[in-house]
Amino acid sequence: MNNKFQIGLFGINSNSGISMTKVKNRWSAEWQDVEFVAKLCDKSNIDFIFSVQRWLGFDGQTNPAGLTHDSLTFCSAIASITKRINIYATLHVPLIHPTFAARSLATVDQISKGRIGLNIVCGWNNKEFEMFGIKDNKFIDRYKQGAEWLHLLNKILNKKKFTPFKGKYYNINYSTSSPKLFKRNQINTTSAAFSEQGRLFAAKNCDQLITMFSNIKSAQLQINNIKNKAKLFKRKIKVIGLAHVVCRSSTKEAEQYYDFYASKMADKKAVNNFISILNKNKKTKVFSDIQKLQMKRMAGGIGSYPLIGSPKNIIEKINEFKKIGLDGLALSFVNFKEELPFFIKNVINSD
Repeated sequence: MNNKFQIGLFGINSNSGISMTKVKNRWSAEWQDVEFVAKLCDKSNIDFIFSVQRWLGFDGQTNPAGLTHDSLTFCSAIASITKRINIYATLHVPLIHPTFAARSLATVDQISKGRIGLNIVCGWNNKEFEMFGIKDNKFIDRYKQGAEWLHLLNKILNKKKFTPFKGKYYNINYSTSSPKLFKRNQINTTSAAFSEQGRLFAAKNCDQLITMFSNIKSAQLQINNIKNKAKLFKRKIKVIGLAHVVCRSSTKEAEQYYDFYASKMADKKAVNNFISILNKNKKTKVFSDIQKLQMKRMAGGIGSYPLIGSPKNIIEKINEFKKIGLDGLALSFVNFKEELPFFIKNVINSD
């Protein structure tokens, strides 16, 4: 496969990844397994590891994401045991001040020699934020706050002399970070926004957007929309799709396992809790549509696209995505350690 199309892993720092299943061999996110996967990816043509940030799981029988390694420190650990692969840390704008974020990110960037990227989360999850003594403030424009936050972060990381900043949400006369980024002035940024306002924020401010879609046609519409929006701001943006994978020797075998883990063994209570959180915090048509998707896709990977089949089938599907302008895929598996070797050998290194 052509490695210009980025392939990465999503959510390996959380138990269950993005699946919600009761199968016994589901991803546990224990460090020794994470270490194996990270080193395997670093030696292969996998392009990135994308870590999430969850403060609470989704309960149910298995509590998916209940164990989530802190994103920043996780990335620091991954950086220390890899040499090539890019690493993404997730930070919540309302919880982390730009001064703290700048030094932490610059530290990991030095350790990794320029491989750290940032996923910016501007939104609110009330139940999680109450752990920090923060309540949802309806008077805050979260994306304007995010834009100020990112602007300030870049000012701190830039090697130019810091000048006072006064905005609606931040008012700082002086801030600095030493170390700075490794041989660059600005960090690569990603957003996973789904609302129109969130996508506008991504088009204005971010290098990448991670998104979900139900089919090829939907993906093409989203890709064209976000890239055209970025052009209005004289910017370019990459679009990365989110998918869950079952790759087996035959399509029949893959579909049978998918039925088993995502239908028969679905943690339905966890799925319903996840849907409830989406509806409470992000009342958009996108999430309303996700709620109407089959339980199978939700349990398979939080509503992301299912890549299910033989290596040949999956390669064909990836090539379809490439043709419509998708720039890459962030992938999750039921068990990264058990499934990645076969996927890397037969899909990533298929040439």
